Amino acid sequence: MDSPPEQDADAATNISDKQARRLRQLDQGDIRPVSMPFIDRFASAVVTGAPPILVLIGMYLGWMDHLLVWQDLVIFAVCYAGIGMGITVGFHRLLTHRSFKCNRWVRAGFAALGSAAAEGPVIDWVATHRKHHQFSDEDGDPHSPHACEDHGFKGAFKGLLHAHIGWVFSDMEVADEQRYAKDLLADPLLVFVDRTFVLWVLLGLALPFGLGVAASGSVTGGLCALLWGGALRIFLMHPATSSINSLARRPSRPENKLASTFRKSHSADPQVLENSQA
Repeated sequence: MDSPPEQDADAATNISDKQARRLRQLDQGDIRPVSMPFIDRFASAVVTGAPPILVLIGMYLGWMDHLLVWQDLVIFAVCYAGIGMGITVGFHRLLTHRSFKCNRWVRAGFAALGSAAAEGPVIDWVATHRKHHQFSDEDGDPHSPHACEDHGFKGAFKGLLHAHIGWVFSDMEVADEQRYAKDLLADPLLVFVDRTFVLWVLLGLALPFGLGVAASGSVTGGLCALLWGGALRIFLMHPATSSINSLARRPSRPENKLASTFRKSHSADPQVLENSQA
């Protein structure tokens, strides 16, 4: 059954509005196209889908073959806390908001540690988060849970899904680093960490494997530690980070004054964006 002409016209208008916003952001230098969208989506799918599959395998082996030992839990805790600090302290507070100062080698160390979390190259991560704060819950926010135009439960669910993981696959334009992270691009050490992102991800997986081999004296022990300190760590850390975008922000609409105050105070330095473009 054909849709009424009014609905077709409304749909065309909505599509045109979205295209106009996208073109405007491209023209203003807010976003740039992803250079290899298929590889980007495929990598995101692997990082999102592989850890839970491996965790399920590990749960089965740990229960049936008694392969889980207390050393694995210690290795998991060490890797989760250490690499997690790379995201929370390094990517977020230090590099995005510049909440404190340290020498360039410590900055690079935090950037490498955060890169091991497999949440994306450091400069891209920072640019996206700064863009999010500039347009918080408004047009231009890359992962707002309030972006969905539907109302009621359907709109709330779609908004949560978009903010939690959907934006990673649906948006093939990313925040322009030249606009939002020019200060990071001026640091050769951070550029090196950014361009060797895959290396740090692999080292983040090699760490629990090496600790497992050292603790057990066997490759099997290293693989078990890799399962818990690598796959389980990624499986738990990614949703924890994504929940800040989705679950932690969904209950408060943009017009909520308390939520608005929190969002503004959360941007530690209001001059960060302006200074990053200097």
